[in-house]
Amino acid sequence: MKDIVINIVNFFYGFTGNYGISIILLAVLVRLIILPFNISSMKFTHLTKKLNPQMEEIKRKYKDDKEKQNQATVELWQEHKVNPLSGCLPMLIQMPILILVIRAMQDPSLYQVAEPMFFGLNLTIPDEVYAWNYGMQYLVLPVLSVITTYFSSKIMSAGNPQNMGTMNIVMTLMMGWITLRFPAGLALYWVVGNLLQMSQHVVFNKFMEKEELLPAEGVIKSEKKRNKKR
Repeated sequence: MKDIVINIVNFFYGFTGNYGISIILLAVLVRLIILPFNISSMKFTHLTKKLNPQMEEIKRKYKDDKEKQNQATVELWQEHKVNPLSGCLPMLIQMPILILVIRAMQDPSLYQVAEPMFFGLNLTIPDEVYAWNYGMQYLVLPVLSVITTYFSSKIMSAGNPQNMGTMNIVMTLMMGWITLRFPAGLALYWVVGNLLQMSQHVVFNKFMEKEELLPAEGVIKSEKKRNKKR
């Protein structure tokens, strides 16, 4: 499977002549592939933000009865067509792709030149090796990886009813370690992917500000109907 990644990178290299740009294009391609799942996740985040007042009311109303609290929450999500699994889909799909990219970056057959360079970095050498031999300035990609991973995870998990803070920190530290220890090409791929994901989220939020999916009046009316049924 890693051969697919290798072939794609070398295809881009065929008309760019630069492996750094080819890896950036690979990140763009992957983001386009998982864009439908990202949109689904962002809709989930947006809807849960809108439903937060109703969810807090449910927690207050059934604070001593977890079973009824969970049932009411599920009914609220079903009524507004909220799928909790959609919030996890991008990560579940992205991780296998990331593993393939890691394996491809470690494969010597990926590059058709001895020293694929990008802004002074040899993409086949881990950033920690550069930093150890030539100075801390070569840690820029791992540092950007940590920063962009944290903010990207924070943005994507905003509005999630579950506490994602610990998971975001663990993911950030893990990717910081991976991008430090593995070839620099991987860090470049990951940073670009994070920047693209955050850009998609900003564009989506601006769109949703104009196209309100869940007007407040509609939420209040639906809540009243549900209370009458009970």
